[in-house]
Amino acid sequence: MENKIKISPFLPLLLAFSGFMQMLDATILNTALPSIAKDLSVSPLRMQMVIISYSLTMALIMPLSGYLSDRFGTRKLFIFSLFFFTLGSIFCALSSSLSLLICSRIIQGLGGAMLLPIQRLVLLRAYSKQELLDKLNLVVIPALLGPILGPVIGGYLCEYASWQWIFLVNLPFGIVGIIAACKMMPNFRAEKLPSLDKLGFLFFSLSVLFLTLSAEIAVRPERIIYAAIIFMAGISFFMLYWRHSYFYPQALFPINLLKIRSYRIGLIGNLFARISMSAVPFLLPLMLQLVGDFSPSQSGNVLLFLALGNLFAKAFAQKILQKVGYRSVLIWNTRLIGLFIIFLGLLPLNFSTVLIFLLVFILGILHSMQFLAMNTITLSRLRPHQTASGTNLVVVNQQLAVTFSVAIAAIFLNFFRSFENLPVINCFHYSFLVLGIMEIFSSFIFSFLHKLDGRELIKT
Repeated sequence: MENKIKISPFLPLLLAFSGFMQMLDATILNTALPSIAKDLSVSPLRMQMVIISYSLTMALIMPLSGYLSDRFGTRKLFIFSLFFFTLGSIFCALSSSLSLLICSRIIQGLGGAMLLPIQRLVLLRAYSKQELLDKLNLVVIPALLGPILGPVIGGYLCEYASWQWIFLVNLPFGIVGIIAACKMMPNFRAEKLPSLDKLGFLFFSLSVLFLTLSAEIAVRPERIIYAAIIFMAGISFFMLYWRHSYFYPQALFPINLLKIRSYRIGLIGNLFARISMSAVPFLLPLMLQLVGDFSPSQSGNVLLFLALGNLFAKAFAQKILQKVGYRSVLIWNTRLIGLFIIFLGLLPLNFSTVLIFLLVFILGILHSMQFLAMNTITLSRLRPHQTASGTNLVVVNQQLAVTFSVAIAAIFLNFFRSFENLPVINCFHYSFLVLGIMEIFSSFIFSFLHKLDGRELIKT
């Protein structure tokens, strides 16, 4: 059926366009949080839910992407996703309170959750293995520009226009994308609709939701008992999902994936190592603007160096992995990331701009090495019939890491803020110190890898 569908020569451009739009939105908000907080008359230290609500929605909806694309077709689902992403962006710009902004981000996340899975699915179905690599490179390159341009555009829009424009900028992208999708997007769908693990999805979603809510509630120390109760509810639903997946052959995420040692270690390491790493783009702009007297555009320039370091490392990261090996790189690179996060916690109040640029650039290089090594080692030994569910779980795991990272960073920051005589700069410093130590400890997860793990990925 699929080989009868006519593929537009401009399809890779449409997929690249959607990837760029989402990656731009994922990073454009970080430098704008203090400005949004000021306009909405709330503390900047309460803005974590603006990020958490979006990433949590994506983590909850992504597991449904395969089923929904087979049920409704890739074209309808892609247009639906762009519509809700654009609609959510409009609602975000019109929000007059923090609660309305959070609700609008959830609507935006409903659309954003589907864009990347559909992009990957369409590429796999539209092109042969011989064409896939070239098309994939064409699609990925524009998406790499999103993290580079996002913080800078967000900073300048806040400073010289208003924070509403960081959401309104999605409007022309969304309209053009919907019009182009009506003409270019192929409508792939399954001839026989696969079954959906409804009970597994319910258990998994409730587990993730309660665990995230417990972290958000724990931001206020006086509510720690309620947070503990909700946390235990989240663990209980996770155990119910674990038990369910043993007895249900078409489980949402088959539990036998965890029998693959490199996948199991890579997945757990991916989650815990990313928590500290993903907290940096949230905490750093707050610190720079609240205590460093940086403007939004200046803090955007700092995050630009994080993205540039990430991009710079792509030229040699694979060669280092081939020479040193995945186990050694993951252990020592994780520890280096932890040390550089600690260095951010040691910056004095009158820190040098050149020093912060250098630290963040090196941190970007280390991030790139880490992402490449973790993702490839995790997926390296999946069998063909495990690829779809295994890859999907990795993507969901990454979104959960972003969700937990912002929540945990907010917990540390507000915990130190509860000490009345502690200066705000010290609250940020101690938060970075704890996150850096957490990152160093997460390196021991990768010590369970064998020194030959990943050898099948090394070209001889």
